[in-house]
Amino acid sequence: MDISAVHNMGKKLSVNIGTTVKLEVEGVEYPLQSGIVGLEKEKYIILKAPEPFRRIEHKLYPDNELIVRYISDGTVYAFQSKIIEYISSPLRLLFIEYPKVIEHHELRGQKRIICHLPAKIIANEIENLGCIFDISKKGCRFILHKNKNPNLIKIEINKGINLKCVFPGSNEVIYIAGQVQNLKKTYNELDIGIIFTNNNSVETMRMITWFISTVENLS
Repeated sequence: MDISAVHNMGKKLSVNIGTTVKLEVEGVEYPLQSGIVGLEKEKYIILKAPEPFRRIEHKLYPDNELIVRYISDGTVYAFQSKIIEYISSPLRLLFIEYPKVIEHHELRGQKRIICHLPAKIIANEIENLGCIFDISKKGCRFILHKNKNPNLIKIEINKGINLKCVFPGSNEVIYIAGQVQNLKKTYNELDIGIIFTNNNSVETMRMITWFISTVENLS
């Protein structure tokens, strides 16, 4: 398991008891939600049993790896850890290793422009049709409807993808390189949070900036 590039924060864990966290557990294909209920510095962290619990209980075994993410004071924190033990009595609690490295990135004030821009998401040479729902200079939110794409591409957090679209007012096809930052799955659709990578050309970023500016001026 890997964490996308963020700033190294060392071992200082900035978190309050009761903080909601997102978990990515090795062997589980979707993100889980839990909460921090206790910790002992440099030794362990105690989490509530993640939800949905019944479907993933068999993955909560010692030494299985996981990534923990949470937001505190406008900053996203993330760290890798391993399960120490899971107990079911008197409460369902998950003990995990105290992180060796804690990473973070600040949530910048990048304004997101709401749009409904038809686009394609590309991975492993497979294209799926969807819609860019909002966009900023740093990334976008992409909605993929399953019933419109019989051959669904495999979307994984932290994996690279490409977007293909034509901005209104331009006839030029634009390819945007990105990385999946978060993913929400429902019965009918995939809600994909994407950050743009440094692989994009100056011209591509200029077109994104132009589109955002145009929409802002019209609103």
